Amino acid sequence: MLKSIAYKAETVQLYVSQGGRCALCAEPLDYDSGWHDHHLVRKVDGGSDALANRVLLHPVCHLRSHALGLQIAKPASEKRL
Repeated sequence: MLKSIAYKAETVQLYVSQGGRCALCAEPLDYDSGWHDHHLVRKVDGGSDALANRVLLHPVCHLRSHALGLQIAKPASEKRL
């Protein structure tokens, strides 16, 4: 259960850092559209679960990124503190 809580907290951090938008299409993420947690460097290629290696994508954008071999960049945070 603690792992689940930690994962949800990380998802919120990703959501906030991306301004609530998909890292591929930049359209808003919400419960209706859903989202997938995408690794920028795949785990099988040595990528980690660190937040710096993950972004949130719409499910269809996630499928498209893999089907077309798209490189996804981490969006710049809209809020700089």
